[in-house]
Amino acid sequence: MTTFCNGMLRPLASIAVVLALTNLGVAQVGDIWRPTTVTQWNSRGEPRIKADQGRVLEVDIPALGGLLRRADQQGTIDLPLPEGGTRSFRFWPNGLMSPGLAERYPGIRTFSGVAVDDPLVKLRMEITPQGFHAMVLDPKEGDWFADPYVTGDPGACIIYRKRHFRKVMPNTGSSCNYDQVNDVDAEMARTQQWMAQMDGSRVGD
Repeated sequence: MTTFCNGMLRPLASIAVVLALTNLGVAQVGDIWRPTTVTQWNSRGEPRIKADQGRVLEVDIPALGGLLRRADQQGTIDLPLPEGGTRSFRFWPNGLMSPGLAERYPGIRTFSGVAVDDPLVKLRMEITPQGFHAMVLDPKEGDWFADPYVTGDPGACIIYRKRHFRKVMPNTGSSCNYDQVNDVDAEMARTQQWMAQMDGSRVGD
């Protein structure tokens, strides 16, 4: 595993990441998430996400996708946190795609969830041929994301807080923060409204 702070890499001792799914057994760190180095993945392509602080892990997409797709109703998953360690979530397929689209694109599955220890912490995640994405809305510790690290290669994910995200504008080399290039408040409001409509009745199940 590699964590980094203010653009400088700092290798740490490997932290075991455990992913568990209800009624499907437990997948150990070597099965799904594995330690890696930023240098290794930078050589494979341009990083699609730039963050001042974060965590990069190699992920076995076929294994993770297989486990998620087998959770027809509800499961439990431990996701890696940006600072190290994991947090447990209950999740379920959210039916965001219509049956027709789901049949047409079987490689795309979307899920919603809540933290096991705090149902106010909301999860949305998806698995696609392009990789794994997760968004966690945490009103106490701050929102965080998991996204493919390198463009065109889903084999590694970067896990980072929204406040640490930086976007480099094309052809200028200048950087700006997330809020400067996105209407974050409006998008967050729409996301929270959608999650309340889709998942409100299931929180605390």
